[in-house]
Parts: sequence; C-alpha cells; structure tokens
Amino acid sequence: MDTRCKLGWRAISVALTGVVPIKQSYLSCFVTDPSGLRHKVQYPATTYTGYQDPSGTFHVATIMTTAGYANCDSGPVPPVYTGTATAVDGSGYIVSVNEQSVSRIVVTRPNGQIIDNPGSTTATVVDPNGNELTTSLSGSNTVFTDTLGTTVLTVAGSGTPSSPVTYTYLAPSGGNAVFTVKYTSYMVQTKFGCSSTEYGPTSNNLVSEIDLPDSSKYSFTYEATPGVAGNVTGRLASVTLPRAV
Repeated sequence: MDTRCKLGWRAISVALTGVVPIKQSYLSCFVTDPSGLRHKVQYPATTYTGYQDPSGTFHVATIMTTAGYANCDSGPVPPVYTGTATAVDGSGYIVSVNEQSVSRIVVTRPNGQIIDNPGSTTATVVDPNGNELTTSLSGSNTVFTDTLGTTVLTVAGSGTPSSPVTYTYLAPSGGNAVFTVKYTSYMVQTKFGCSSTEYGPTSNNLVSEIDLPDSSKYSFTYEATPGVAGNVTGRLASVTLPRAV
C-alpha cells in the first residue's frame, strides 16, 4: 500500500494500548431442504486481523471466531469463541481472543507487558512487575490512572475549533499542568496520484496549535492541494517550534 495515501490521527486510548482491528464477514455451507433442493446459507464470522501498536505499525496475527451453524449438509459447524495467534513478522506480539471473557482481547508485547482490551474505552497495560496503567471514560473525558488508582492524565475536549483538547496532569510543583491542542477547520482533498481513490474534498478539523504549560506554543500549517485553491492535502507543510518565554 502506498503510505502517501494514509491519513488520520489515532484515538486517545490507542496511543497507550494500540488496537486490534476487527472485520465482520460470513462463512457459508449448503443445506438440503425437504424437497431435495440445496441452498447456500451464510453464518457470521469475526476476524481479528492482528495488532496495530501505538506507533502505528501493524503486526499480522489472524484469529477467526464464529457462532457456528447446526444444519449444514456436511455436518454441524461448531462454534469457535477463542483463539491465539503470534504475529507473523517475528516481532513477538501475541494476540489472544476470548469472546466469553471480560478481557475479550489480550495482547502480550515482546517485553512482557500485557494489554487488556486494547483500543477500547476501558483498557489496561500491565508490566511484568504488575504495575498497571488504565484508560477509561469519565463522562466525556478520557482518564488515565496508575496502579494506586491515582489519576495521572485527564484528556477533555472534542477536537473542534470551539472545543480544543486539553491534557491535564499533576506537575512536580503539585498543581495541574495543561497542554491545549487547538484545531482549525479545513477542506481536505488529496491529489497524490494514488492508484486508490483520493480523499475528499471534505471538511476536517486539523491541529493548528499546541499550547504548552509555560505559555509557549507549537504552530502547524498544511500543504495546499495542487490546483485547488483554499484546500489542503492534510500533510504538514510547516511546524513552528516554541520560543523561550
């Protein structure tokens, strides 16, 4: 795949836990009715395709589950609710699925860390020493807590020009420190010459500024779409670094 065609920021929890993408599909078999006619029937299946780590790298580790089907001519298809797969790229990631467990998906990292329900609204990373970091929702906020139940980070805001995203944590001084990510609405349209379908034009909110706790800031601009006045491709054109205050 041409990586120039990839767009997007990852969800907040994914930055900590990564995510296991899921695809829904159907399996099929044939059933003979009382008149002797054969009919093709379908029954649902779920494929867990692998693990996308927090850096965005995808590691293929395929698991398929199904509720099964009782009446196939070839015999009943038994249900499959569990499975384990090791990433085929030699990275050492292991993906386990148990659809009948609270921890539906568990990923074991090569360093021994265990991730329960990666990418979900409630996910936990446990290191080999038993230390935990959990992400969960509190109202509309994403909250990260440590082993002692102490809130180490709170993320609020919807990521729009009128609702910037704030990251609040306890500073060494004892007070709260806040990073604020501000957004500007752009008309995004790619023109990369990809073999796949181009993106847009469509309105997106893109990060335009990050304000730091010391009142300094980062500023971002975006590449103009060639031949389309006022639109941007979504790729960064420039980053202005903070100045000492």
